[in-house]
Amino acid sequence: MKASFFSPRRLSKHLRSAALVAAPLVAAACAPPPTIGDASDATAADSSDIANADRPVVPSDADAGVATDTGANEDTGVSMDTGVDTGVDTGVDTGVDTGVDTGVDTGVDTGVDTGVCTMGTTLCSGACVDTATSAAHCGACGTACPMGQVCRASVCRLECAAPETTCGTGAAMACRNLNTDRANCRTCGNACAMGQFCNAGRCEVDRCVGVMCGTSDACHFPNVCNPAVGRCANTSFSAATSTTAAMLTGMVGCLVGDGLPGCGHQPYDRTGNFAAVANGARPSVSSGTLAGNLRHQPQHGNDGEYGNGSSWIASTANGWIKIDLGRVLPIERVRFGRDRLNNFSDRPVGAFTVQVAETDAVYMEGDSTNDAMEYRTVFTAPAGAPGTNLAMGQSVNVQFPIINARFIKINVTLNGACIDEVEVFGCDPMTTSCPGLPNDATTAGCDDGDPFTTGAACVRGVCTGSMRCPAPQIDCDGNAANMCEVNRLTDNNNCGACGRRCTMGETCFGGSCFDATRGTFRIESLTTNNCDAVEHGTITGDDRGGIGVSSTGVFYSGDSRTGRFALDLSTPAMLGTRYEAMVSDGATGNLYTLATNATTPLPYGGGIVSHLIQIDGATGALTTTAIALSRTIALGANTGIFSGRGRIGLHDGSLNRAFVIDLPSGMVTDLGTMPAIPHIGCESWAYWGTLEFFGGSNYFDAAQNGTTVTRFQVPSGAATTLGTFTNLSDMCSFVLLPSAGRWYFHNEGSSQFRSGGDENIGYCDVTFSSP
Repeated sequence: MKASFFSPRRLSKHLRSAALVAAPLVAAACAPPPTIGDASDATAADSSDIANADRPVVPSDADAGVATDTGANEDTGVSMDTGVDTGVDTGVDTGVDTGVDTGVDTGVDTGVDTGVCTMGTTLCSGACVDTATSAAHCGACGTACPMGQVCRASVCRLECAAPETTCGTGAAMACRNLNTDRANCRTCGNACAMGQFCNAGRCEVDRCVGVMCGTSDACHFPNVCNPAVGRCANTSFSAATSTTAAMLTGMVGCLVGDGLPGCGHQPYDRTGNFAAVANGARPSVSSGTLAGNLRHQPQHGNDGEYGNGSSWIASTANGWIKIDLGRVLPIERVRFGRDRLNNFSDRPVGAFTVQVAETDAVYMEGDSTNDAMEYRTVFTAPAGAPGTNLAMGQSVNVQFPIINARFIKINVTLNGACIDEVEVFGCDPMTTSCPGLPNDATTAGCDDGDPFTTGAACVRGVCTGSMRCPAPQIDCDGNAANMCEVNRLTDNNNCGACGRRCTMGETCFGGSCFDATRGTFRIESLTTNNCDAVEHGTITGDDRGGIGVSSTGVFYSGDSRTGRFALDLSTPAMLGTRYEAMVSDGATGNLYTLATNATTPLPYGGGIVSHLIQIDGATGALTTTAIALSRTIALGANTGIFSGRGRIGLHDGSLNRAFVIDLPSGMVTDLGTMPAIPHIGCESWAYWGTLEFFGGSNYFDAAQNGTTVTRFQVPSGAATTLGTFTNLSDMCSFVLLPSAGRWYFHNEGSSQFRSGGDENIGYCDVTFSSP
């Protein structure tokens, strides 16, 4: 209960009101009640009856005196009682009720509440609040923050979760992603022009202008257009990719009396493959089969075995193979290979088409009577397209918009074409298990064999109740109690994928098994898998050539400066310097620059190299750590700089001499005269590549032309092809980061890795090992 009190002003007002009530009550109590007709009226009426004294008195009328009562109208005079009663009653009731109630209530409440608020709070709307944090009273009573904003230090603001930041003021304040927001690209308020979109904080050409995407289907996320490439999510594409998605699960087998390597066949993980006989499909049939050879029968097309020893070979040109899935299913991808045990790469299929049907009236060997009316073409690969001539161990993935189908038909053009296994994938609405989420960002469809995900039912292409493992973790045992228990980059028993064991003397590094002997390093494949590329011209200026990578970032030097990017090419940063001779150690993830002494980096054009100075891999700043070389090396124009694992290589283009530097000792080995290395030239004094060491020999790797990366033995210069591509553009510099399982590169303009763009920096997966 609050204590009541009156201020002097309120008390005086209260007493005045009380006086107005008491005075009339006293007067009424003292006045004698009048008595009508009493003799005292004559006396009392003298003052009032005098007015009637002028009236003559008739002596004979005995009642005349009494009659004067009527004439005197004494009762009328006494009617003053009415006036008194009305005045008193009205004044008392109104004055007391209104004055007292209002004055007391208002005065007491305001005075007491203000007095009891603790320090740091303010009375607002009857409650004590902290105006520094109250969203309803931010900074002052009644100042409310707009919906969605909070009050911090008496100011209304948004609290945005990364990677978003706050843009705008007042009610227009909003959280914006400066990497993707077209109206706030890189900085708040920086809007991209018409026909551009925001990509990694840079305004780039929107290639989706004028592109219409089809309606989304039951097994995909929304079919939206990717503005970087101008392609809808469900657009068809084909690519030759490695077969690591389907893990080998058993021992190599052979027919009785048959011999290796031709006889080899091995079971693989058929999870999610609708075409496998073990999953309900019927054995495949074909147009015809190479006579007299049990290895190459039509039923081998989907028997669940990879390898030449269990494959189909067409007996004529323009042959075909068909598979009955056993029921109509929504499918979106077909995969097939030549010999995924890595023994043969001959017998290409040539140009091919993939067709589908819901009915096939005559499903039998050699019969295609009704196919022209029943089958529909979903993909065509012309001669020379990816998959028409597979490299050893490769398969071709054919992606197309999802379609209901029961029968799959692959038509090949070349006589003697060989296919070791046909696989079909899609999203089964009736499935009770979903092996994985999509692992192809361009399609967002249902996929199989993704060890990075665990889950239950497949709904709209998503494993409901699933958990995707954070890279590089994967789930290999299916145990919910320890999900994502394996690091695929370092686990010797699950190196790169579940169940892939490194042999005795090997170690798992970057997802590949190789000899634990320090410095041994062999590239198996510069793949085109899981690639990405971004524009770097706005960060570095025009291309120059220098490239290097640390365990946390990739660096490229342009004409203006060196730029740093995160390993996923995000968060670009401009360095306040330009490094002309960067080189990397793939064993430690350390980044260096060639130097003329312990503090001075090598300038443009070369010079006398005496040290390696370490560059901070996180900030790009030059450190005080320097490695003194065992001898100096003179470098001039057209120098090759090659990054390896525990060693780096140099090829002086002026004298055609090769050197290898051991790290971190700095021991220099002069390997003598080496022929000139054919390569794509940079707009610089040098070019950049990789160094391998296996079998007792060093190898310098360089992009020889726009389609070939070549391995050159040191010092003989003997050349072998390391990788074949469709379009490298002017790729004059690339480098590897083994711990990330990637190779990084620069190219200008369009290439197979990115359409358009001025100056591009990118990466793809790499596989490597040791003999």
